[in-house]
Amino acid sequence: MRFSAAWARTARRKLIAVTVDHRLNPESAAWTRRCAELCTRLGVTHVVRAWEDPKPIRGLPAAARQARHEALCGVARDAGAVVLLLGHTADDVLEAHEMRAGGVRVPAPRAWSPAPLWPQGRDLFVLRPLLGVRRAALRAWLVAQGEAWVEDPANEDLRSPRARARAALAKGPEARAPVLDSPDTCTLPAAIGPAGDIRMSLSHLRAAPGRGRAWLGRALVCVGGGDRPPAGAVLDRMLAWTLGTRPWRGAVRGVRVLSDGAWLHLVRETQDRRTGVPPQLPLGPDQTLVWDGRFEVHAQVDRVWLGPLEGHLRHLAPPLRAAVSRVPAAARPGLPCLIKATGEALAPTLVPVAGVEVRNLVAPRLAAHLGAIQNESDAIAWKNASDALKCRFHE
Repeated sequence: MRFSAAWARTARRKLIAVTVDHRLNPESAAWTRRCAELCTRLGVTHVVRAWEDPKPIRGLPAAARQARHEALCGVARDAGAVVLLLGHTADDVLEAHEMRAGGVRVPAPRAWSPAPLWPQGRDLFVLRPLLGVRRAALRAWLVAQGEAWVEDPANEDLRSPRARARAALAKGPEARAPVLDSPDTCTLPAAIGPAGDIRMSLSHLRAAPGRGRAWLGRALVCVGGGDRPPAGAVLDRMLAWTLGTRPWRGAVRGVRVLSDGAWLHLVRETQDRRTGVPPQLPLGPDQTLVWDGRFEVHAQVDRVWLGPLEGHLRHLAPPLRAAVSRVPAAARPGLPCLIKATGEALAPTLVPVAGVEVRNLVAPRLAAHLGAIQNESDAIAWKNASDALKCRFHE
């Protein structure tokens, strides 16, 4: 907090400190008061959010992490912020490596990365400025500054994989601060379609098979609107089939993968009930929502529904049918479709609709995950660019 407060004063930037009270420890209210007192002393705005939901019997750490990030993203979005500062240290990286060595699937924290929650974390990024500092060194500095910290008893609960990793590292030889991973950049040229589909030449994947695996995994997540890529073995098989010279079709995590031997086309699956289908949602006046994890929609109209175009093609006006016919056939079913109370269907990413703004989230999300956005300035530029490309029309 001291580091951040000093930087904010020098840079003349507003800093907001957020305390998320998970209500899991009887001392949590006292911890929150201590945070408030510190923020008052440093002149920092302080916001408190509490996790009031019923606590699950199983998967409590994951549920608490989800609630924490939801609260952080909510405060950031309300404040118009782009960057979340988190206090992870080098020890968190070491613990993640130790956990992965024990078979636990957990990502190592990065210095800069997209917010780990979708779609609540859209357009938000996480910066971890202390990732190269050991926890002991940070505590020694705090002592020298006359500051204290809270030891969470949950960190000693050996039922937690992280607590076991921390204990194992404490018993072993002094671990050196890890060499931080280089920025995860694996950008490859691709085209984003109006259905949130992605098309690219297979020559690009064949020229960079190492980067191609990472690209494919992230592209599948973005087109499917989900929150995690396929398992590594599934992704390896899919990449091998895709890179072949023979035409191939498959589906995974709500995405149809189409390869004709020269081009790759990823489109949203609307038939596979195992992974869910794009929902049909009601839109109300002055309402903003994210549909299917792929499109942000702001409506100033009432009594309309948003869903996939599949099944509504016959309800389109002839000029709109012509516009739809120019979209690749495989991508048409996944186009966002507005359905009026009269039954008339509209395709707002092809032809503007009065009172409705639609932003395709696939492009900025893919750019964020591929490392094309490396700092706050990049993030703001991408957000402004995607805002400018909104399909909008006002009477």
